[in-house]
Amino acid sequence: MKMSWELTIKASTSKYAKIVWPSMKKLIDKFFETDQEYTTTNLINYLIDNLGAQLLEDRPDLTQQHRSASKGHAIKDLEDKSGRSKFMDQKIPRYIRATHKRSRRMGQFYGNEYLPIEKSWDSTLKSKSTKARKLVEKTIKEMVEEFVKGKDKIFTEDLKQHIIDNLKAEHIKRHSVDGKVTNVISRQPTQYIQHKLETTFPTKIIPMAKSFGYGIVYGRPSRGISTYLIRKSDSWESMTDSMISNGKLFDEIYTAILRKYKFSSPSKDKVISYLNANYERHPLFSNKWNIKSEGK
Repeated sequence: MKMSWELTIKASTSKYAKIVWPSMKKLIDKFFETDQEYTTTNLINYLIDNLGAQLLEDRPDLTQQHRSASKGHAIKDLEDKSGRSKFMDQKIPRYIRATHKRSRRMGQFYGNEYLPIEKSWDSTLKSKSTKARKLVEKTIKEMVEEFVKGKDKIFTEDLKQHIIDNLKAEHIKRHSVDGKVTNVISRQPTQYIQHKLETTFPTKIIPMAKSFGYGIVYGRPSRGISTYLIRKSDSWESMTDSMISNGKLFDEIYTAILRKYKFSSPSKDKVISYLNANYERHPLFSNKWNIKSEGK
């Protein structure tokens, strides 16, 4: 089956484009090092004038006839004013935007000059908003550190209410300059509480508390049990260690764990696994453990 003339032309164009495009990219880089105006007209003329020499330098393996044919196809494409040029309307704009941060398009309109790309107003606003939010979260982390200091147990609702009640005042105190407060500093804490706190409290603020040495014990609202944070040093493992040192039997230890940690208590098997890993059983009592080094 023979290819249609349209497919033949497309295949031929693609073949020549692959040959000349590496050389063309080098010429574009050189063009943006010149002192001339960075216009489409100047770029086209620069590419046409120098493509032959650049191809000869880059592809000495090709015959003169092959290089000439490749150059001819490229120049024909560069001179195409229909808006369908493979190079000027597709490959070159993308390359210039990515490599040289310039574009002919400013807003909705195309110009003749490649101008530096500036951040759009919406991306600038988003950047400022993100920066302001992160500053608020920095204040919250400092507040969390101060709130948990010296406490063994903290109810998460108390921590959240502390943030709601004090965030604005604390943020202003930390970020005022010579007693003056910007609108963003004054406004952002309120916005954060209204729009962000519910989602960031479990995903960001609880991890902040964990970073200061606390673990979370999840409550069951249906049973009226509150979620709280507890010092990791006050964990069931440390409680077990303390009771082993006092010669307590396993039943006493596990009953004390159940009484303190209730529904969040570890299973018996988990406690026994911990004891087996860290202690040795008493030779006479199966429900009593000793420190491994004892008697040795």
